[in-house]
Amino acid sequence: MTPIANPWPPSAARLPLCVGVRHRPGALSVRVAYIAGAAPAGADTQDTQRQFAQVLATTERLVHEAGASLDGIVSCEVFVREPAACPGVEALLHTWAARRSGCARLVRQPPCATPHADLGMALVVARPATPAD
Repeated sequence: MTPIANPWPPSAARLPLCVGVRHRPGALSVRVAYIAGAAPAGADTQDTQRQFAQVLATTERLVHEAGASLDGIVSCEVFVREPAACPGVEALLHTWAARRSGCARLVRQPPCATPHADLGMALVVARPATPAD
């Protein structure tokens, strides 16, 4: 994954996101990781839920910008480092996934590209092939 500049206007706060997008014929892979850096154990679970909401918003924006749809989710995995935050993030994840076709699940392994991430999302969506493919 390659760190990207803040995708929001300069007035918006910088988010410690690490993003990777891979275009393939018939599929789009998006990985977004939130790297807050050494959050203390037992950190506020509401902070984690806000961070996850930012990851979801970034993921949705990237999928739409790539011309794909969240209606074609092939797989979705979410990693949360802080165990106490898992139930809240899982509830947000299932609410988010219920509005789309596909399922989502929490995983215990951090993303390979960002093992230091506090939370991460790996999403694969089907997309129509384009002449460039």
